[in-house]
Amino acid sequence: MVTFHIKYIVMCVEVSNMYSDIDDHFNQLVCENEMKWRMIEPEEGKYDFSKADEIRDYAKANNKKLRGHNFIWYRSNPTWFVNKTKAFKGEVGKTLLLEYIDKRVKTMMEHYKNDVFVWDVVNEVLRGEISTAQLQNNDIFRTGD
Repeated sequence: MVTFHIKYIVMCVEVSNMYSDIDDHFNQLVCENEMKWRMIEPEEGKYDFSKADEIRDYAKANNKKLRGHNFIWYRSNPTWFVNKTKAFKGEVGKTLLLEYIDKRVKTMMEHYKNDVFVWDVVNEVLRGEISTAQLQNNDIFRTGD
């Protein structure tokens, strides 16, 4: 049997024995949704790392690298974050957005500091056709000058 060590990523929805048949062919894992903001912090200040930690533990136990996915994605921002930041405009809104993003990044980096070898920082900030409305209303772009 030929063993391939392709530097490719297995998308994980949940950790189970289903990976045992293909495990020898991959050396990296990435959480599909388990590290996204909505999953980790569904309520402000209330963290649930359990599902992402399960994949991290599987990666460690099977000598796999773990890719962090992701800090920010427009479709996985928690409802509390969207509601709070949309309520503010101008410099106040920008400052609030940056504070929340900074806290999010620091929380994830601290929790997975020895476990994740690389991070997807911002995923799909723009989607489809780029429009003025999308640039003006997009939470992430509101952090710019």
